[in-house]
Amino acid sequence: MTFSPSSGLSGVFPEGSQVVCGQAISPVADTASVLTLSSANGRFRNCTTIDLSTQFMRPVMRGDVNIDIKILSNGHGMAVTRANFFASGSEKITTAVAYTFAYLEE
Repeated sequence: MTFSPSSGLSGVFPEGSQVVCGQAISPVADTASVLTLSSANGRFRNCTTIDLSTQFMRPVMRGDVNIDIKILSNGHGMAVTRANFFASGSEKITTAVAYTFAYLEE
């Protein structure tokens, strides 16, 4: 999945900066993780985030950003994913986000 932050998005770039605001990373990782889980499950399952851990290793600069989502666990009641962000064309991780989701279904 490729995320292309646009200069027209308010708050994605702090004023005068070419670096993506860290607060914009988590919702992208959350959405991409839920879409990946939905694909793996064959349907959307109602879930909520119960744990989130973000490690910023390098600045995420303006331009295309590739996201690699891995499902670490996908059980009956919980799922765990890891989202790694890369600048387009680079193999170096800029940000790593680990999510734990609880499924809300019985």
